[in-house]
Amino acid sequence: MLSRFYGVSPRAWRRVLMWTALGPLICAAICVVFVWFNFRDLPPGDLRRVIITAFILPLIIAAPLFFLHSLKLRELAIANHKLNDLASPIA
Repeated sequence: MLSRFYGVSPRAWRRVLMWTALGPLICAAICVVFVWFNFRDLPPGDLRRVIITAFILPLIIAAPLFFLHSLKLRELAIANHKLNDLASPIA
């Protein structure tokens, strides 16, 4: 499967890794803020466990999804570039 990604540039890999890192962190931050606003009246120990869960769970779920999504976007960009090359008139 990874053999088809050997043509991906280092810059594209940096973008994939950037979205793989930043996307889940943003999701986790949104979840933590949402949980804090809704459950701030819980006892401190319970609130801490809920906030930790609200931070870790989106990271576990979203990281692979953002990675696969970013790779698919790179594939589409490469395919689009190839189609533009084929569609352009030969000079």
